[in-house]
Amino acid sequence: MKTKRIPVLTWLQFLCCIFVIYGHCFPFTVPYPKTLEMTKLFVYSFHMPVFVFCSGVLLVLSDADRKYTFPAYLKRRALRLLLPYFVFSLIGIVPKVLLSSVLNDSLRFEFLQIVRAFLVPRESIWGHFWFLPMIFVCGLIGYWLQKAVRRWRWVLLPAIIVCACGIFLPNLTDWFAINDIVHYMLYFVVGMSAASLFTSLDKIPEKTSYLFGGLFSLLGVAVFLLLYYCHAGNALRTIIVTFLMLIGLLLLLLPISRKHPLKSDSVLFRSYSIFILSWPCQLAVEVILERVLHLPYWCIMPPVFLSGVLVPYLIIKLIDRIEKNRKHKILTRLIGG
Repeated sequence: MKTKRIPVLTWLQFLCCIFVIYGHCFPFTVPYPKTLEMTKLFVYSFHMPVFVFCSGVLLVLSDADRKYTFPAYLKRRALRLLLPYFVFSLIGIVPKVLLSSVLNDSLRFEFLQIVRAFLVPRESIWGHFWFLPMIFVCGLIGYWLQKAVRRWRWVLLPAIIVCACGIFLPNLTDWFAINDIVHYMLYFVVGMSAASLFTSLDKIPEKTSYLFGGLFSLLGVAVFLLLYYCHAGNALRTIIVTFLMLIGLLLLLLPISRKHPLKSDSVLFRSYSIFILSWPCQLAVEVILERVLHLPYWCIMPPVFLSGVLVPYLIIKLIDRIEKNRKHKILTRLIGG
């Protein structure tokens, strides 16, 4: 779905992708300092909610509910999100079964376990793929919600209230990403409601943007530590830290996005495809460094992180070259391009 690029939003999506890759560069069993574990917990407290927020903004800015009938929108969204989910999961079954002895989770050729690997996204072949079915369904709900908003503007307020209550619900079921849809839909709807604000962000002065961006980000870190050591519930901690970090990062990235115009071949444009390819690339490197070479964490994490960014980008550029003059870009579609 073609959407007019909002530079700061593209930067934010790419940063969230980097956070995902950072969270996946930690060793399976090799010990590492508690300080590093705290940074991982901090990143995990907001990076996916911010990703979902961006998707809500993009739904509104793309005018998808006006441009496409629901069947057409459903097809486009399924090709972008579910096609990579199922194809890469199929490709990964055999390697994951064969490498079960060196991975931190195992998969056997048992009917129920294979079914769960596809229909229970949190148990999918690739650990980060749970996000794809969840954001797929959020988009479908958002499509109809946006249609309702065009008739009754007040609809978003009760939708936000209902979704906020959903975050505090106990787990219902992991099948079909139900738990994740319930727990993340709030951020999608808030993104929809905030979409109009992105047209006026350029009015914020650079110094003001850096000042308040830094303050909100520092406050996000402080609140995370306070709530963590006070043993506050994960749902409450996630909501507060997410919105503090969302505002902080947006304001910090705003001046940067102005100074560095987006280019069509930029790595920033391909953050979604990098996200898709990152885990398989990282997993291959991590197995070699940790399970085969038995290196310490400080020799494992940097190359595993870099492999999650650079190798996917090289694969993307290779695919771009292969399919440069082709009408049907099958490989590009498979990686979410």
